[in-house]
Amino acid sequence: MNTQFFLIVLAALMLAVSIFYGLKVISIYRKKSASASWPTATGQILSKDVSSIRNSKTNSYSYRAEVTYSYPAPGGPYQKKLFLGAKGIRAQADELLNAVGDTILVRYNPEKPAEHISDYEKIMPAQVAAIIGSLILALALVVLAFL
Repeated sequence: MNTQFFLIVLAALMLAVSIFYGLKVISIYRKKSASASWPTATGQILSKDVSSIRNSKTNSYSYRAEVTYSYPAPGGPYQKKLFLGAKGIRAQADELLNAVGDTILVRYNPEKPAEHISDYEKIMPAQVAAIIGSLILALALVVLAFL
């Protein structure tokens, strides 16, 4: 297989990754902006969980903090699982969960009550890093392909 072709395909994949995360970040930003005028509801925390993910290369674990909640709104109640973040130490993931009480304030779209956002939904630094990193890598691969 031609090296130039391989580098271009890899660059396209990196560009796809940056577009994927870019759209997620834009969606969160737009929803946060639009939700300022949405009605609020108090959601009930149904569960708090820390799950572990093993990295087979380093034989280490990262811990994902997640909460599941339900909130009342017209046509509901509605339920959602929310990812709070991943940490390298379980105690740090537990701290993320402990910061969330038994209830959660939710803003929902009055026209589509299933569409909602909480204060815990935010743009994560890892998402921004993935966008920037994949764009830089895609650009580097294109430059390498044409050297």
